[in-house]
Amino acid sequence: MSRMGEIAPLAAVLAADLSEGSYKAGRQAVLLNAETGDIYDVDMTAYDQGIRNGSQLILI
Repeated sequence: MSRMGEIAPLAAVLAADLSEGSYKAGRQAVLLNAETGDIYDVDMTAYDQGIRNGSQLILI
C-alpha cells in the first residue's frame, strides 16, 4: 500500500493538470482531513488513516 508521502505529490500534480496551471504543484504538498483540519501522517497509509471512497481532503 502507498504511504501518504507518496500520494500527496501525485495529488498535487493531478490538481495542477486539472486546473490548467491555476494550482502550482509544490514539492511539499500536504493533505489534510477536510472535516477536522488534521494533517495526514506521511508515514502511514491512506487506509490506516481512515481515508475511504468519498473522504474529503484538502490539498495544500
